[in-house]
Amino acid sequence: MSKTRKKKASPQLQKQTEAQNRKKFFQKVKWFLTICGHPELYALLPIRHLNKLFEFRLHPPTLKIIGKLPPGIPDEKTLQKEFYSILQNLELKLPNGNLISYYDYFTIGHSCSLNFTAEWYLKLTCYQIIHKKMAESLELFTEENILEILHDLFTMTNLLFSSLDSGIYLTTLGNKGSDLRPQNGLKFNLTQIHKATPVEIKIGDGYRPVFPIGWVKGEKFKQVSITPQKLHLATKIYRSNVPVFIQSHAIIRMNERLDFAINGFVHLMAFASVSEPVIIRKGRTAYLLEFRINEFKVGYFAADLIGKKLIIRTFLLATQQGTPEEEKFRQITGLTRDDIDFLKMTKISSFAKSGIESNSRLKAIFKEAGLLPLVECANNFYIGNQYTYKVSDLLDNYLNVEPDAPNWEEMAETIEAELEK
Repeated sequence: MSKTRKKKASPQLQKQTEAQNRKKFFQKVKWFLTICGHPELYALLPIRHLNKLFEFRLHPPTLKIIGKLPPGIPDEKTLQKEFYSILQNLELKLPNGNLISYYDYFTIGHSCSLNFTAEWYLKLTCYQIIHKKMAESLELFTEENILEILHDLFTMTNLLFSSLDSGIYLTTLGNKGSDLRPQNGLKFNLTQIHKATPVEIKIGDGYRPVFPIGWVKGEKFKQVSITPQKLHLATKIYRSNVPVFIQSHAIIRMNERLDFAINGFVHLMAFASVSEPVIIRKGRTAYLLEFRINEFKVGYFAADLIGKKLIIRTFLLATQQGTPEEEKFRQITGLTRDDIDFLKMTKISSFAKSGIESNSRLKAIFKEAGLLPLVECANNFYIGNQYTYKVSDLLDNYLNVEPDAPNWEEMAETIEAELEK
């Protein structure tokens, strides 16, 4: 059966479409000048130059897959949609404090920058005025700044598609030679440089798949291993470093409980935490490994030594049963595991803009229990206003109605006084 050919638009319709696109582009130029703080400059641009700018405008960046698509991405159209989402959500601050998305930066912003800095235009008085008034904003489009912005974009794109249980992806610039003509727009390639391959480990009565914890350095996957000394193991038996693996269950819990950031970023922080481990021994073969997001300790990996491998079996947020912080928090407040679950304190998103930091007694309690880094981390990485849950309000009321509760105001003052010593 022959394919139905798409009917071509009539010349008249094509002209109308181009006229609409041209009008929208002119409005975008005016918008760019406005957010840069100089809307009056639009009137200085000759119409013939606006038309030339439209003709040579930068097209939106594109992302092409090299090899296998990331899990959950059915086709390249979906991949491009996800990429555009990154470009729209990443923002730069202009000198006047206004924000511009990476999408607008690489399209209308870059198009205007190329036009306003072209030598043949700078001979005209109007462009000399524009260039002088726009000098600070145009600094964002120097080669040095573009490379820095591309680096941030590559990092974010890599993290969006990478994970410990699917593989590691690398973003590179795809433009070559004549493709670097401005009107073509930027082209990027996404390549899977490491495919996550599970290893079957005997745990109890059966075998379960586990994934090596590691990351790519110099396009080569490096698995993490921990010295026997750090694990308090006999070096006569364990003569080499112990490789670290993670179960799917632990990955699921990690993604679920650290729900305020993209999974790839969380997985990179897992690699970083295990690479320089802070370890608490819980038994002969059981351990807790601190989980840090940058400088903030937010939880732990619970791991067991099986054979000569360290297997991470789950992830615990610092508020959950089994952590030193939860034990101290329970001693201070009397709250149980069920209370913690009821208060939705098992996900880090609950602590983003939660109000705890502005409540003196709750702040003192969290500080005493060692949970304040969790709140600070949630606030530090908070994006947008999607979190509306105020854990401080519910927790405050909950503590007030607890039977035989101590005088919290008194306790908060005591703790603050001790901390100030």
